[in-house]
Amino acid sequence: MSSWPLLISVVPLEGFVWNSTAGTPFLSSKQSRDTVRAMAKAGSSLDRDTTTQYIAEMFNRATELVGELKACEPKDWWRVFEEVNFWEVAGRRTDWTKSIDGRDLYQLSLKIMSARQVFLGNIGFLAEYHHLPEDQKENVKTTFNAANAAVDEFMSACWHHDGMYPQWVIDSDNEGDEESTKRRTQQRFAKIQQEMNSKNEPRARHEQDKDDEGDIKMSNAAEQVEGAIEAAPPVFPGTMSLAFRPRPQ
Repeated sequence: MSSWPLLISVVPLEGFVWNSTAGTPFLSSKQSRDTVRAMAKAGSSLDRDTTTQYIAEMFNRATELVGELKACEPKDWWRVFEEVNFWEVAGRRTDWTKSIDGRDLYQLSLKIMSARQVFLGNIGFLAEYHHLPEDQKENVKTTFNAANAAVDEFMSACWHHDGMYPQWVIDSDNEGDEESTKRRTQQRFAKIQQEMNSKNEPRARHEQDKDDEGDIKMSNAAEQVEGAIEAAPPVFPGTMSLAFRPRPQ
């Protein structure tokens, strides 16, 4: 046990970001220990190349299973299995995942997909920030290894089906679980609203000053008009507009 490496020290770094944008690690300590234990049982010494291959195998087998389900149930294939049952079956197809419970494997898949999505989100942000033309955006490298390609292919195979992975996985505020992601989104919007309010406050004061100045001018004008009306001849119905004609000098 003591000779096993920490999972974070052997996971592939290229094409993944294993912390959320707020700095929260996607992999919990228990999840890391259980995953390393399962990988070690498969017999290979653990390094980045090995874990990259293991992750690729895990998602490749899952994609194959998605294809089989689509062939059997082309319309409602994703409803055949709940997500846990899906990963229970998919896990039996790869040596290192056979000892992992379906529910735990599902949770691990969400963390790996999250790490991939954060990386892709960062690349997209940088491309927009540097105003890259569309043809250059297409040439930005995003796939570096077999694990990257396998995760992308799986997510593409079951795109838009919440039964396979929840919406928060592709959320830019992804914090590794639904509640934390929702809380992060609320905090971000609150901060944006606060910044907008602070920027609008001087403008609002300026507008208020202009309004106050306008009120004073309007008040003076109203007094002048009132005096003019008192001095003007009687106004008959239907001729209200005439009451504000310039008085003859």
